Amino acid sequence: MIVDLSVNSQAVSFLLFCGVGTVSGMIFDLYRAFLNLHFKNKYPLSGDIAVSAIISVFVFISFMKISSLRLSRCYFFAAGAGGLIYFLALSPHFFRFFMAFLKIFEKILKILLSPGKFSCIIMFRMCFCLCKILLIPVKAIGKFAAKQYEALKHFAVRLKKI
Repeated sequence: MIVDLSVNSQAVSFLLFCGVGTVSGMIFDLYRAFLNLHFKNKYPLSGDIAVSAIISVFVFISFMKISSLRLSRCYFFAAGAGGLIYFLALSPHFFRFFMAFLKIFEKILKILLSPGKFSCIIMFRMCFCLCKILLIPVKAIGKFAAKQYEALKHFAVRLKKI
């Protein structure tokens, strides 16, 4: 395998790794917007672990594709610089955009799922009524069986006295 170590290829790789850092920051901001929208005062650890794993896999695959696993400190520096630039300059704007996007997405999802929710409620109520109707004879049979048991028990007690 021929490795191209020209200044041009390294500059392109450096800029691509700045982009990797920026995209990693965007993924984190999307997760932060989701947390802010749904979990105001709670921060689920499982979500943090999942997002960290997703970002790690993204960065590893980027290293494989961009640099053919030629690990260099400058690439880590570039990814860090891209993330830092993103968090200092672009993060507030993207965070507001992600919040608005998630709110709109949530409203659209509610509209799309509301007929399904309504039909599920109707089906649940029908099943509940059907169970109530079916339980009426079962309860009557149970009461009848309990009365018969008490009568047999009373009869057995009387037989022992004789």
